Amino acid sequence: MNYKLLFPTYRGRQRWVLQTLDRIKRAADIARLINVGCGEGDIDCDLREYSGHLVSLDINPQDVIHARALNADTADVRYLVADADYLPFDGATFDVACCLEVIEHVADPRACLRELARVVRFGGYVLVTCPSARFPLTYDPVNWVLSRIGTHISVGAFGYGHSWLVFEEELTRWAGDAGLELLESARISKALAAIVEAYWPSLIQSITKANAENRGAEMGRCGEKPRSRARLLPAIRPTREPPRLCALTDALITADDRVFSSSRSSVSLGFLFQKGH
Repeated sequence: MNYKLLFPTYRGRQRWVLQTLDRIKRAADIARLINVGCGEGDIDCDLREYSGHLVSLDINPQDVIHARALNADTADVRYLVADADYLPFDGATFDVACCLEVIEHVADPRACLRELARVVRFGGYVLVTCPSARFPLTYDPVNWVLSRIGTHISVGAFGYGHSWLVFEEELTRWAGDAGLELLESARISKALAAIVEAYWPSLIQSITKANAENRGAEMGRCGEKPRSRARLLPAIRPTREPPRLCALTDALITADDRVFSSSRSSVSLGFLFQKGH
């Protein structure tokens, strides 16, 4: 059971990704899909349902080990350690590329977008989700105020290892430079969902997740591999069956979307791009 589905921001992103993949699959065959920056592999069993073969990668070796173990009983999934800025595949290898909550962590986001565009076939699709620079006041009032004077602290919207957040027009421009055409964008999780998660989920992650800041492995002194912080809680195998209370989360997401449908503020952004053909 994946209890992250009880968090409206996580559940909202997952719903948008899977609904978007469902629309793509109705229009075109998805033989090969790549998940760039898979983290601990929470969504991989869902992604595999939409493709004949899934390649899932991350720059952090421990996350890849965890993801591989978590999805050991999922067929036709290949895991590897790789950098999103330098994907080890020939051009036009995949039908769809997903890059979910990753681009804000990479060294060069424009290089990442160029690589995503390179590895998908002409007419193929790229899905990107990322944290929005226009987050609601209810999500992080401290950084909402500090951002007005050009600074921030590492909590709330700038937790999870985020050093910068994304403006949708900026990412769209970078994607266009990489040869990707914007088909659809979405503002995911508004003020109502945001207030439910103000600060505490990032605090929980900081004490329960070994790679809480979602960073790549770094080398210590003299090339020694640094010690990983131990996971406080054991991993729980996610299944297709959501927790029973997930219905309450879905109801909150629906209300949030209706009440704040016209708002430009959101916790996350979703983008569907197509490679020109």
